[in-house]
Amino acid sequence: MDGQPLRARGASREGQGPPRPGRRTHIVWPSVGPDACNVRRACEDAEGPSRSTMSPQPSPCLDENTLAALGTERLPAAERERAAAHLDGCAACRELLAALGHLDSALPASAAAAPLAAPAPEALAPGAAVGRFIVLHPVGQGGMGRVYAAYDPQLDRRVALKLLHPEAWGAEATHEGRARLLREAQAMARLSHPHVVTVYEVGLWGEQLFLAMEYVEGQTLRAWLRERPRAWREVLRVFVDAGRGLAAAHHKGLVHRDFKPENVLVGADGRVRVTDFGLVQPTGSLAQPLPPGARSAADASTGPLHTGRGRVLGTPGYIAPEHYRGLDLDARADQFAFCAALYEGLYAQRPFAPREPEALRDAVLSGRVEPVPASSRVPGAVRALVQTGLAVEPSARHASLDLLLGRLERALTGRRTRSGLLAAALLALLLVGLGVQSARKSAQVCSGGPAKLAGVWDGGVRAAVERTLRETGKSYAPETARHVAQLLDGYAGAWTGMYAEACEATAVRKEQSAELLDLRMQCLERRREDLRALTGLLQHADAAMLDKAPQAASGLPAVAVCADAEALRSALPPPPGDAARARLDALRRELSAASSLAALGRLSEGYARAEAAAKEAQALGYVPAVAEALLARGQLGADLRPPEEVEATLREAALAAGRARDDRLLVSAWGRLVQLMAQKEERREATDELVHALTVTTARVGRDPGLHAGVERALAMLAARRGEFARAKPLFEEALGHYEEAGDERMTAITLGNLGHVQRELGQLDEASARVKRGIGILERLLGPAHPDNTQLLNVLGAIHWKKRELESARAVFERVLRVREEAFGPQSAPVGLVELNMGAILIELWRLDEAQVHLERAAALLEKTRGAKSQDLAATLDNLGIVLRRKGEPQRALALHRRAADIYRGYFGADHPMLASLTLNAALALSDAGAHAEAQREMQRAVALYEKRFGAGTPDTAEAYSCLGEVLHAAGREREALAAYGRAQALLEKAGGDALASLFAVHDGVAPVLLALGRAPEALAHLRSAEAGRGQQQWGTVERALHQLSLGQALWATGEDRARGRELLLQAREALRALHHPVAARQLVASERWMAQQRAL
Repeated sequence: MDGQPLRARGASREGQGPPRPGRRTHIVWPSVGPDACNVRRACEDAEGPSRSTMSPQPSPCLDENTLAALGTERLPAAERERAAAHLDGCAACRELLAALGHLDSALPASAAAAPLAAPAPEALAPGAAVGRFIVLHPVGQGGMGRVYAAYDPQLDRRVALKLLHPEAWGAEATHEGRARLLREAQAMARLSHPHVVTVYEVGLWGEQLFLAMEYVEGQTLRAWLRERPRAWREVLRVFVDAGRGLAAAHHKGLVHRDFKPENVLVGADGRVRVTDFGLVQPTGSLAQPLPPGARSAADASTGPLHTGRGRVLGTPGYIAPEHYRGLDLDARADQFAFCAALYEGLYAQRPFAPREPEALRDAVLSGRVEPVPASSRVPGAVRALVQTGLAVEPSARHASLDLLLGRLERALTGRRTRSGLLAAALLALLLVGLGVQSARKSAQVCSGGPAKLAGVWDGGVRAAVERTLRETGKSYAPETARHVAQLLDGYAGAWTGMYAEACEATAVRKEQSAELLDLRMQCLERRREDLRALTGLLQHADAAMLDKAPQAASGLPAVAVCADAEALRSALPPPPGDAARARLDALRRELSAASSLAALGRLSEGYARAEAAAKEAQALGYVPAVAEALLARGQLGADLRPPEEVEATLREAALAAGRARDDRLLVSAWGRLVQLMAQKEERREATDELVHALTVTTARVGRDPGLHAGVERALAMLAARRGEFARAKPLFEEALGHYEEAGDERMTAITLGNLGHVQRELGQLDEASARVKRGIGILERLLGPAHPDNTQLLNVLGAIHWKKRELESARAVFERVLRVREEAFGPQSAPVGLVELNMGAILIELWRLDEAQVHLERAAALLEKTRGAKSQDLAATLDNLGIVLRRKGEPQRALALHRRAADIYRGYFGADHPMLASLTLNAALALSDAGAHAEAQREMQRAVALYEKRFGAGTPDTAEAYSCLGEVLHAAGREREALAAYGRAQALLEKAGGDALASLFAVHDGVAPVLLALGRAPEALAHLRSAEAGRGQQQWGTVERALHQLSLGQALWATGEDRARGRELLLQAREALRALHHPVAARQLVASERWMAQQRAL
């Protein structure tokens, strides 16, 4: 550590050695947005692992040999079972297994893609391995396969591991069939929704398909229904949640094909999740005809039904009529199964009474639904909705599951207009007949939505977009193309569902006026033009657009706003006259085109069209259009125009939005203004006033998960930028919940990364790691492992490894990021420069200074060229280069770089902003190395104050600053003051507890030379032994180990406890320092040899 000379008891000041290696490296990684990077730092040698090494374990921990052999035949079965049981409850061993699991990433791609060798399909014993997954214990068995609780060491989490029986492949037991089913399972793995059990990974294990899924503590919906009698509202609420998960699969173009109460889980947390998508198929897949006499080997009432060739078809009692007939299956088959299960849940009886297969088939095909119990209190309107979903002909059912769920929710909450109550009463009086007839009428009158999307998003456009994206040639193009198509499928599905719902509200249910229908259809027309603009560009996409396409597709304006009757009615009417209407329509098409161009990376073109649209809007004089166009110009000009001009445009947009009575536009304009103004610390008060107005206006908008998530995330990023991480965390968590509710998977993943960043800053490393890994899992399912969007969260994961002192793991992560970004952006790009910076930081930690300098100089050149001489990223690079030079014995050159970096930061944040804390600390260490001890102490005291301002006076980060202060004081010969600083650091870490305790080893190591200099060798020895115990599983750096050995050798010699061992350690340290071939190590070597000569320890 810098500033800690070797000084034995009784030695003169001339016997002091040079300062120890520096402690302050930093990395750059995304923290405030999908496409932005912020500079972050941490005190290098003083940071500990994410768990306390002092927590007791229930049984002796597993050694690395046992963990490495786990899941192989090298470990006896009994030992495997014991190890698996221990692993199930020991976080420490799971972390070590996770670290060993990083070796898997070194396999060549061909090996990773090949099916894993598997034994015969008997039940697996605890401790067995399926690929990287370690079996913990069996959970259950069904018609399709067995389910186990398992542990994933790579992502450090428990999973449910399902292995499909080989016989379940049936007719698909060919190479092509397996590949197709594997693709279908992988498609399901790309679905992430709060009411769907997440599939983390799918693959082949010998002849078996395996799925690694979210592990849910809870019970099946069947068990939940049988647990006790439940009111109809309670049952309906649970089914609506399950239906939302099922509808999410439909939005991805997938059909479940075996929905039933056994395939819905009610978690201990109350959350409902649909599971067992083992039969999932693409929409429109052809069912095998079911012969009249077909039977299941299991109970025909609940067990899955197989054909003679073994292919599972579904479960009798829930199979739709078209399934029996072997017709094309789509989401309406799932709707039938959902309604059959809901009927059973509401009335405690099946909708079709027969149990014998032939009789059951006849009842389903003829639509003979059983009468409901006379004592039932379920409203007739609900029964009519369920009956419609059980119609024999798919076209007579609800237009979509979303529509059915919306109607059920209205029945659940009792929200009906007067005409709606009258309709319900009539339905109750006329029973089901009129309900079915009404549903059929609605299907005919309001079924024109898909036709409206012809040429916008239909089969031909979809195929063209997928083909164009795949032909860009990037390795991740196929995955990206599929994901973009699925996103647009979902958007189109929401559009057609909203079209039908709006139509039915007026034409069928008579609960909505013709005027409101017209407003909703105008809104839907605008959303259709947004979709048309994007799909038109995607049909001619290039490689650059490929990278932006997922964000562009997920960022389309929400269709849900077209159901906000209050907002639609409050908007100003369009300008009178056909000519004015035509101009308005053309203007809004231009705005759609501008937004799509910008979203796909063609920012200059998009801005030019937005600017032209703004002029046209001013000429037209229609205030809502003026607000829309000015907002677009301000948003798209943020990276192209001077900040003052952008701010003026956004203020004009906000003024126009207020005059237009459009709160959503006002929220967007103010949100952008907050982001812009937050870049200047001197405008903090004005920014806070705007934040208050933004918060009030957002609350006025009402229920809109996507809008609320965006605002919460923007406020969280503002807090994080100010270093207010404790305030940022709950805001990010609120945003995360809203993104999950809105079904925005990409922003869910990005926000998990934001939370990981904040929790890393707060020292909550286990939670940070878990959240970031979950986000990475989502993005990899959506985009594949090679898409550059993944690197944003991988950078955060690398930073967490770095803070936990898992340096080789961090280096491996950053090397992966470097490979991905070089392919995606080219070797001379800014994103590559950022990861070069991170690589340099890790290599500094590993004492590979020459390599670090190469990476950092490359980063500096790239970032200055691409981001300018005043960018924060360049400042981070210069600061790290300063650390390299200081370690190489050039403190004056290092100081110049630290000060240049600090000057850049002052330009962004002001003179005494907390973000300057670590730069100030680095400058203090350089001053200390240069012998300017008085100035170094002043600078370090200022650094401590900034740390307290940024992180709080009692936090682990501030403790690290006090530890560095101790180094500087020790270098100046002020040992008693240094001892007090180290004591303060120790007290703060012990008070913080938890993960912070693991950082104590660095304080113990740091204070030992001070105690030796004061002649208190026994105390120094006690601290050094505490350092060894507290380090736990953390990796030793070469220099760290050598310096620890020097202090320990001196302490053992000085106390006389074990001089032979002390001399051995001193010699080992001397050889290690000689091998480094660097100036600082050489000076340490000279000092150590002088001390050994003085003590006659040679």
